[in-house]
This record gives sequence, structure tokens and C-alpha cells, in this order.
Amino acid sequence: MKKWTGGVLIIALALVLIVSYSFIGKSDSSKKQSAYDFFNAHPVKEDQSDVNTNASDELSEAKAKRLHTVRPKPKFRNFKGLGDLYRLSKNMTREGSNALLVWEQMRFLFPRSDALPDTAQGIKEAAIMWKDLFLMIKKDNVSKLGDATMSNACPRFVSASNATLLMNETFLEIPCGLVEDSSVTVIGIPDSLQDSFQIELVGSQHREQLKPPIVLQYNVLLPGKNLTKEPITIQNTWTQESGWGKEEKCPDHDASDLLKVDGLVKCNTQMVRRTAEDNLNASHPANRKLSNVSEGSIHASAALHFVEGNPFAATLWAGYEGFHMTVNGRHETSFAYRKRLEPWLVNRVNVKGGLNVVSILAKGLPVSEDMDLVGDAQELRATPLSNKRPVLLIGVFSSGNNFERRMALRRTWMQYDAVRSGDVVVRFFIGLHKNKEVNFKLWREAEAYGDIQLMPFVDYYGLLTYKTIAICILGTKILPAKYIMKMDDDAFVRIDEVVSSLKGKASNGLLYGHISFESAPHRDKDNKWFISDEEWPHSSYPPWAHGPGYIISQDIARFIVEGHQEKDLMLFKLEDVAVGIWIEQYEKKGQKIEYVHDDRFNNAGCESDYILAHYQNPRMMLCLWEKLQKEHKPECYAQVFCHPTVAVQYLCLPSPAAPKIEPDIFDVPPEPTDTPISIDLSRRQSALSCSTSIQTTTTIFDSTARRFAPRIRSGSHTDIGPRSSNEDEHIRIDDLCTHLGSNYSWPESSSFYAVFDGHGGPDAAVYMKNNAMRFFFEDAELPRKSDIDEKFLQDLESSHHKSFLLADQALADEHSVIDSYCGTTALTALVLGRHLLIANAGDCRAVLCRKGDAVQLSQDHRPSCQVERQRVENLGGTIEYGYLNGELAVTRALGDWYMKLPFGSASPLTAEPEFQWTLLTEDDEFLIIGCDGIWDVISNQEAVSLVRRELGHHNDPQQCARELINQALMRDTCDNVTAIVVCFSSPESQDSVPCRRPRLRLCMSEEARNKLRSLLEGN
Repeated sequence: MKKWTGGVLIIALALVLIVSYSFIGKSDSSKKQSAYDFFNAHPVKEDQSDVNTNASDELSEAKAKRLHTVRPKPKFRNFKGLGDLYRLSKNMTREGSNALLVWEQMRFLFPRSDALPDTAQGIKEAAIMWKDLFLMIKKDNVSKLGDATMSNACPRFVSASNATLLMNETFLEIPCGLVEDSSVTVIGIPDSLQDSFQIELVGSQHREQLKPPIVLQYNVLLPGKNLTKEPITIQNTWTQESGWGKEEKCPDHDASDLLKVDGLVKCNTQMVRRTAEDNLNASHPANRKLSNVSEGSIHASAALHFVEGNPFAATLWAGYEGFHMTVNGRHETSFAYRKRLEPWLVNRVNVKGGLNVVSILAKGLPVSEDMDLVGDAQELRATPLSNKRPVLLIGVFSSGNNFERRMALRRTWMQYDAVRSGDVVVRFFIGLHKNKEVNFKLWREAEAYGDIQLMPFVDYYGLLTYKTIAICILGTKILPAKYIMKMDDDAFVRIDEVVSSLKGKASNGLLYGHISFESAPHRDKDNKWFISDEEWPHSSYPPWAHGPGYIISQDIARFIVEGHQEKDLMLFKLEDVAVGIWIEQYEKKGQKIEYVHDDRFNNAGCESDYILAHYQNPRMMLCLWEKLQKEHKPECYAQVFCHPTVAVQYLCLPSPAAPKIEPDIFDVPPEPTDTPISIDLSRRQSALSCSTSIQTTTTIFDSTARRFAPRIRSGSHTDIGPRSSNEDEHIRIDDLCTHLGSNYSWPESSSFYAVFDGHGGPDAAVYMKNNAMRFFFEDAELPRKSDIDEKFLQDLESSHHKSFLLADQALADEHSVIDSYCGTTALTALVLGRHLLIANAGDCRAVLCRKGDAVQLSQDHRPSCQVERQRVENLGGTIEYGYLNGELAVTRALGDWYMKLPFGSASPLTAEPEFQWTLLTEDDEFLIIGCDGIWDVISNQEAVSLVRRELGHHNDPQQCARELINQALMRDTCDNVTAIVVCFSSPESQDSVPCRRPRLRLCMSEEARNKLRSLLEGN
């Protein structure tokens, strides 16, 4: 019995277990909770799919792992030089001490065992530079030193011709380092007796270094005298601590690195196949050698540019992510910045080895404004602090030699009413530079504007997180603000929109910006944002806001400061990700966090309706600000659309018969019509196309155009503007027949005008002014006919086209006088009877006034123009940061032979002009020809309205030109300014121009008085 009872009990228990396990197996897997959900009592979402749940579980589990990772507190660690930095900072001027408010409270950040990797070097070098700066200030001869030495210590460009030698090396000093868009161009001729040559960017050397670091070495292995070796380029860096770094070859047949730098390939191995016809057309013997090497191959090295006896122009320019090499106008290599070897560190260019150096030019260098000469310095100075609490504190990351960027910010969005009233406070956070002249200018800048906070370390990229904490210190302990914003100095922000947006946001636990919710650390060691497993062992980051601009509430800033004082928070070298990590720790404490993502924080450029726009240079900043002030529209200047081909429009009035057809008048249907018919008069087309588009340049009412005869009067004016010299030149000839003499006979009266806008010096523009008449008329193959017909106009255009190219070639031939870095844009206007021919190469502009409306007759040849951009890229050129090959603001110009291929070869930079023909009528009142210094600040219609109004007052085109220039100067143009005003209408027609007349005084021109006298005498 007992055995039977025991067996039944065992069976019953087995059945219970089986039933229990069956129910467990049928439970819905979607109801599983992650560890994080379990411990934080988060409800389970039953409406999600298994896939979403698994993904959510993975994220939650990753977050749980991060939050439950126990990190021991760092130990104390002292750094050499830290005591010197704080001991010397106590004896500063009152104005200077305001720049050290945060400095004094940052000492607790550094002496810890988990300090950022570059802390030791950044502090040691800063202590050396701080001592030098302290001595310069203490000598009490700042003003004398500034006038005698410092005022020109940071020039915009430096150059050396025919070699400056130091121990058989050609060198060029770079006074204040490089910044983004700075460039170094070397023109040289390879020497076959040696196997290689090197171009080196050498860094600053402090007293404890035996040798200075090499920020970049560009090593070219030459193909040999007989072109038997494979040419190759090798790029590398060197430091005393680490020796030579990881080299990069081009071409590298085993390379697997496909990463780009600033969007450019690291090695451009593409080369167009050279044909036999190309070889025959080569103008230099060395070109034939080059052709033989590349013949039969579509891939070749950049070093093929470097052939014995063949001069080349190589330009190294600094981008956002790295250095880029352009040789003879073509991008060849890119090299990402290495750790602690950034552009601002460069203080010398060395060229050594087998290269005969013709010249070296460094331009786009950082330039500081002379504080004594800044007229609006008082208006730009930071508003004195009051007792009221700021709504927003903005901390701007900047570098010591980014003078121009800071001035652009002070003149644009820092002029918002909220900033000037003190509701928003802006401060620049800047580390020390390794150049004492830069530090001295930075100190004077801090005294002058009162908006700079200096950092007690050298400004290495790896130390940016300290700046973020410094902003939090300022916003909580010194200038307590409701919200704290971090920004970069190449970002433009709409303060009014930011303040308005914050009114509806939480006052605690807020992170506002362009937020990344799902991102992983970069494990590639060559990546700028590389993070090792030791630095961050997790597979993902917590939510973080992109660094160009984001906002946190004050409680988060306070948590960050207190957390680092207690050493409870880790230091992380990516400052924007670090803030996300710290906020997640704050959330762990029980604080609710509101992550507010806004796409209007543009972290990679500018889009319409922006709150913040990134990657904006000083000129772009001014454009965005002007757009907001004038049109109140948050629109970007990212695209400048080219104007279409100029057309001539015929409006046919009701008439019983068709208009008479003449050789230069095109057929129009005899039936009356209200629809404008436009006829393209571009002579470059093989046939003229007729369409019903309404783009017009000239309106002809039946046969009245044939009766119109322009009465030419003109005036001109030029001004140096804010530049140190005037590089503009112009020509103004109202009576061309008389000027040329009896040897030249035209079918009708003629006039000639030209504007030349030089760059790289005035020589090219001066040369063109002195020789233009020879190129365009005296030595030109002008048509010889007694009447103007289609053939005559075609021949005249062909003659002008040839003249442009011959003038361009002459600038190359005049190498003993005209530097190869010198160039000029050119726009010419030829009036022949009622025919107007505009020829343009560059960004000067011709604008016609037709019945008060502005009609642009030329297109600006700039890299931002889509048509020009496509042409440049098709020819192997590049558009980098809005500049041709990262250097030139125009895509067509005369001269600039350091950027052009041999004469006769198609080149991204060309002197090919574009032509526009216009048939003048009675509706066409005057023409304005001006350089870009005018059109950068005045629109076409504004210029036309201004000149038209002035003509109504005094009928003097000379005064009109002067007033147009004055308006451009009043609007803070950044360039030389030149204008020509050409009036077409006769004095008899001036009374038809509406204008406001003065009440108490009537001014009449000489012509008007003569007319009035003749009428009175006739009566």
C-alpha cells in the first residue's frame, strides 16, 4: 500500500511539473522585460513587433550596462607647469584679469590621473608661452612694441622669391600660423641630379624641444633623368616624442583606405589619356617627356607633374579636416590632421632636395585688426554686466589666430538687441598659442573687447572638453544664466529665434540642438574621432547634441561642474559626446531629461529657415547678417544662380503689314500679338532659337529701334575702399573713332569702356589698362565693312575673343614684370551705333537700365555658379569652400598663370570671355559697369534706382558714378570699388525720367539750360 501511494504521489508531481513547463513555454516573448526596464519599473509595450522589441531591449541593455558600470575615482596627478600658470596669472592688468575669470577656477580640473591625453603637453607648453607673454606685458612698452613690431606681425600673406636659404634649404617664415583656407604655394623646377625633394610645414619649437615638429612633409620621389622610375609622393609627420608617423603614399597599389578628407580622395590616381595630337600641340619639350610616361595609361601618379626642367605650381591648403595638395590646378592628395599637429602650429615652410625654387607664397593667413584703428571698436565691445540674470550665456570655441572669425561674429549676430542689452552674454573661450606674437595680439584683443576668456593650456583639439566645462563654470559660478549654449566660431546663430524657442522649453533637464540618438564610437585609428575600447568600452553612445551649437539648462551645467569637482564624472575627449555621457549620469540620479531635437541646427552647412548655420566663413557671416537685416529672411547664400543668356524681345504692335526685314533685324510674325517673343542673340550658337519665354534685355517696338541713335555721355569713379592699395583700373572712351584716329573707320559712331579688377597685386590690371587699346583695336583683326550686318557682328566678336586670349598670353610672357600670381578680371563694353557688345571674364558686372528696371547683361564667373562649377570639374579642377582649387574666388581671369595649364590647353581657370549682344532702344537709359566690390553690397535694382534718381537731379553721369561708389563704401564693402555710368538717352529725353524735385531750389544742367535758351529764343 505504501509503495502504491508513493508511486501515485510521484506521478502527480511529474504531471504538475509538465503542465507548469508547458504554460511557461507558451508565454508571449513580447512581454519580456529588459534588465533596465525591470530595475527601473518601466511598463512593457505590448504593441511593438518582436524586431522592435529586440532592438529596444538591446538599446536598453546597453544603457543599463553603461549606467551600472562602476568607475573608480581618479587619483591625484600633478602636471609640470601648472603652478607657474596660476602663480603668474595673479599679477595682471584690470582689463586683462577679466579674461582670466574662468582660468582662476579651473585648476581643480587638471591634476587627476584620468586627465585628457594631451593635458601634460598642453599645460607644459602653455606655461612656457605664459611666461613669455607675462614678460611682454610687464615691460610697460606695449604701445611702442605694438607700433614698431607687432602691427605687422600677422600679415595677410608672406612670400619669398628666388630662394631664401638656410643650410641649403629654402624657407619661408609663417608669422602667426595657418588657419582654415590658408594656403602655401611653391613654384619650382625639379632637378634631375637628385632623386627627390621635400616640402615641409614645420611647427613651432619651444625651449625644451631639440627639434621642431614637422606638421606635414610632402616628399616627392622623382622619376629620374630618363623617366625610368615610378614617380611617387609620400606624406608623413614627425615629432620628438613619437618620431615619424604613419606614412601615406600616392599612388599606393596596396592601399585599402577609402576614407576621404573634406570630401576629397587621399590620392587622385586618375589622369586623362594623352593622345598623339596632344603631344604634337605641347608647347614645351618637357611636356613630351611627360606624355611618354603616361602614354597608354589612364592611371598615373600626382608626381608626374614633377619632371626635370618642367616648372610647376604646387599649393598646400588647410581644410577643415586636413591638408590638401593641388598641383598645376588639379587636386592630387589629401592628408588628415594628426594629433597635436594642427595648422595653427605651423611657423615655417621648408623646401629642400632636388628643386630649384622660383618662389614661395603663403596667403590667407590670420590677420588681427589694429585695435587703435578699428573705428567701431566701442560699439563692438561687450556690454557691461548688470545685476540682472542673463537668459542665455553663449560660449564660443575659438583659436588664438582666428582673429577674422571673431571680428565677423562681433559685427553680425553679436549685434542682436538681446546681446547688446545683456539678456544674452557671449564669450570666446581660447587656449594659448605656441607663437608669442599671436598671444600678445590675443591679449590686446581681450583688453579691447572684453569678451574673451583665456584657457590655461595650449589649444589642442584633444583638450576641447576642458573648454566645455569652463563654459559651465562661467554660466553657473560667475555669470549665472538660465541656459548655457556652446558654439563654434564658424557658426552663425539667429539669437532672436533661439530666445523665442527657449520660452517654451523646460527650465531644467534640457538638452536642445541637433541630437544624435543612436551612434557608435569610431574604432578606426585613422578617423579623427577615433575612440579606443579603453576610452569607451560600450558599443554605443548615449544621446548627444552635435558640437557646432547646442543648449543645456543651468541645472545640467551645475551638475557637470560639481561632478568634476568631486571627480565623479569621467573626462572624454569628444566634448559634445562627453556632455551626452554626463547628462545620462544626471538622469541616473533621478532627474528627468528632455531631449529636444531641432533640424534647424544645421551642423553641416546652411539650409533655409535655419537657427544655426555651420561652416560659415567671415564673408558668409556678413552675407547672412545682411540678408536678415534687409529682407528678414533666414535664407542661405549657398547657391548663386547664373543669369541666363541675354535675349532681345520684340513686342509687335497692331499693324496691317509686317515689319521690314533688315540684315540685323530678325523676322517677327505680322499678326498682332500680346505675347512677347524672345530671340536669343548669342552669336556662339550655330542657329538662333525663338521661344516664348519672357526673359528680356532689349525691347523693340516695331521699327522705332532703327530710328534710335544713342547720345553717349559717361562718367566714372574709383576708390581704394578698405584695402591698403587699389588694384582696380578702368578705361572710358566716349568717342572711339576720334581716339583711334583716321586709320580706323567704323560704320557708325562708337564708344569703348572697360573695368579690370586685379588680384594678387595691381600689376595685371595696370598692364591691361595700358595695353587694352593695342589688343582690342590697334593689333586686332577688326572687320572692314561699310555697314553692320550679321557677318560684321560675328567677326567683331571673334576679334574680341582673340584679343582676350592674346592679352592673357601676354601676361604670361611678361614674366619679368608681371608675377605669375597676379591676375585680373576684365569686362569690356563696345557701343557701335545701337549695338552693345559686352565681353566678360570674371565677376565684374554690366547692368542696363530699361525704363527704370535693372537688366543684367553679364554673368558672374564664380565657383558658386552651377554652370561654371560643372565646367571646372569637367576639366579636372575642384571647388573647395567656394574657391577654385581652394584659392581663387573667380573661375575666369586674365593672368594667374600659376594656376593655368600651358597656353592652348583647356584649364579650369580660363580667360575665355562670354559675350552678350544687346540692341539698344529708346527705353534703354544708361549702363552701369562695376567691379564686384559694388555688387557684393548693392543689388542691380538698387544701383539702377540710385543712378536714375541722381540723373534726375543733376543729369551728370560723373556724379552718379561717385555717388554709387559712396553708397558701396557706406555699406562696408570689403574691396576696391570702381564704377562707370554710360548714358544712352539724349538730353532731350531726360525730362521723361521721373524724379523728386527739391521744393526751394531748382538745379539745371548746362545741356538743359542750353535747350531752354534755344526754345525761348525760338519763340
